[in-house]
Amino acid sequence: MSKRSRPRLQRPELPPSGLLDWHSSDHWSTNPAPCRYCGHMTNLRDSRKHPAHKTCAEDAVRQWVQEESEKYQNERLTDT
Repeated sequence: MSKRSRPRLQRPELPPSGLLDWHSSDHWSTNPAPCRYCGHMTNLRDSRKHPAHKTCAEDAVRQWVQEESEKYQNERLTDT
């Protein structure tokens, strides 16, 4: 018996604005603070109200997804 191969899912194209939608005013603060990822000053806030540039947060999400995907593929996904 041969294995039936599944068609690979294609990754969706990202919108021009990037991975995250930060159009809401909830992502803005009048008080600049150091970005939690790069340390440079920003008025932006992530969904947990931590200072973060949108591009830095997107890079962190991409890195996390890549790491978890590798764990899954290597059957080392652990409960957290």
